[in-house]
Amino acid sequence: MFTSRAEFRLSLRADNADLRLVEIGAAVGLLDPTATRSKQAMVDQGLKALEQYELTPNAWLSKGIKLKQDGVRRTAAAVLQLQEFDVTTVMRAVPELEPVSKLPAVVQDQIQTICRYKQYLDRQEKQVEQLRVDESLELPEGLPYDTMGSISNEERYILQHAQPATLAAANKIPGIRPSTLFFLLQYVKKTAKVTTQH
Repeated sequence: MFTSRAEFRLSLRADNADLRLVEIGAAVGLLDPTATRSKQAMVDQGLKALEQYELTPNAWLSKGIKLKQDGVRRTAAAVLQLQEFDVTTVMRAVPELEPVSKLPAVVQDQIQTICRYKQYLDRQEKQVEQLRVDESLELPEGLPYDTMGSISNEERYILQHAQPATLAAANKIPGIRPSTLFFLLQYVKKTAKVTTQH
């Protein structure tokens, strides 16, 4: 599977395949749904504990975790978004999170990955939602696809020849990525705004 062509590729990771595909895996006998649901419950429990544990940068510093001294309180989950800290470092620094440190290593790894990807997943979800809301947006005839630098040569060629009438129509064309749809959405809205100002 080429995840670069998938709409939710940040969600389509090997590390969460069992959690995403539990129903299908169970139906064909590849996954034990009870074990997978148990793993999901442990992941949820760990994330909840990390999201509820919140300190100021000075308080984190007193525990050996050096963060930007901006006065902003950060949760343990937010600390794990930073590349320089892993779940082991945070667990060692925060004895109060001992229940999380006792979770199986595979669950801790899953929690760390979820925290690392969170800001990107949130952004992706906002973009996907915006595309859903604006899918009926009309794409003006004669859009200069061939000069749009933010999309691939292949997509420029496809769009130039297909001339889709709406964003939804462009979404149905094979080979058009979600990031390209989001770019078109922004491009058309920005162009329309400039036109109405003149």
